[in-house]
Amino acid sequence: MFDKIMNQFAGLDAKKAIHVVDMVWDNKDKIMTIINDLPEMLQKAGDGIEAAGKSALSTSVMLVGGGDKPGAGDISELAAKALESARKELADVGDLLERLGDEIDDVNIPSFKPDYSEVMGIKVMTGVDLGENKMIDDAANKLKGGAKRLGTVGDDLETLAGHLRDLGGTLNDAGQGLDSVGNKLMGSGESLRALGNFDQK
Repeated sequence: MFDKIMNQFAGLDAKKAIHVVDMVWDNKDKIMTIINDLPEMLQKAGDGIEAAGKSALSTSVMLVGGGDKPGAGDISELAAKALESARKELADVGDLLERLGDEIDDVNIPSFKPDYSEVMGIKVMTGVDLGENKMIDDAANKLKGGAKRLGTVGDDLETLAGHLRDLGGTLNDAGQGLDSVGNKLMGSGESLRALGNFDQK
């Protein structure tokens, strides 16, 4: 058995070993200070990492939501639905404007133009030319132009709603990632604090 123990030290450079022992001995006060301060340092490091974990978890709740608090994804979805509703209302108004233009174009109002003749040097009305005029010239085209512009705005709102949904999904993914990071940081902080809780003798 003694041979086995000695074999473990075979090839060991004695000078280097003595140098290491001397270095440790020369710095024993610094090493003891570090050893004495280590529990407090581990406690502070653990507290800091755990605080970072709590911040990550809080941010995660803001992004993903929790309890009665909606997350950023939920808010984005609500905004997207509101925009889509506005787009539908604009489309309905556009249809109404087109129909109104067609109906106004079909409305004719009577018109008359007096005919005059000169009798003994005096201008006398001798008749009336009856006719019809459009109530508003080219009303349908004007109103349809307005409806088309409303349709363009509606398309832009629908595009924006899609972007909001994409953003909500991205924020939700980020929130879930932060939740995972936060839990891992909390665990690391607890582990570090546990390392610092050894008995000092």
